[in-house]
Amino acid sequence: MVLFRVAAGPRVGFGHLMRAFSLAEALRVPPVLSVRGGVAARAAVGRLGGRVVRGTRPGEVLCSLRVDLLVLDDRVAACTAPWRRAARRCGVPI
Repeated sequence: MVLFRVAAGPRVGFGHLMRAFSLAEALRVPPVLSVRGGVAARAAVGRLGGRVVRGTRPGEVLCSLRVDLLVLDDRVAACTAPWRRAARRCGVPI
């Protein structure tokens, strides 16, 4: 499974979200996303036909879902750092 971790919402915008859907289509994988954003962003994923993964602990999310590849699309390095560390621990390429 490919997991897309994106920042999205009314204040940040929905460009990262749309890019994840485009990449999922190009890779021919289902759009499975972890979203750093609010209710509007998660609702948008559902309206677009994607699946939102819940969970705040990156290691638990990555290992429990058996993620094969993590795609990070968030410009805030402090927000991606826990996901990068967890991916390395779980052996998931980024």
